[in-house]
Amino acid sequence: MSYIAEFDKQPWDAPAEGLRTKVFENGGRRIRLLEFSHGYVEPDWCYSGHMGYVLDGEFGIDYDGGTERYKKGDVILIPGGAKSRHMPILREREKVTLLLFEKDGE
Repeated sequence: MSYIAEFDKQPWDAPAEGLRTKVFENGGRRIRLLEFSHGYVEPDWCYSGHMGYVLDGEFGIDYDGGTERYKKGDVILIPGGAKSRHMPILREREKVTLLLFEKDGE
């Protein structure tokens, strides 16, 4: 077992239009490399907690009606639960690459 998340050697998975992802899991923890682009529509609110870093691009997150914008270099720390339910919002021609650090089950 390697402890290096070699995303450059891993193919992209595209589970939905406007979403690509790569996942590295080890010891109950997960690192996800995500790419959202305009056209991605979250089917429902997310209630999971997330810690992440914006590698490239910019986008918004709708927090139950209030939107906060993030850009390259920003760090994101979203607590889990109903009070911080959220979903990504991308404007026309926007694309963002995120690195998320999570525990299994989040």
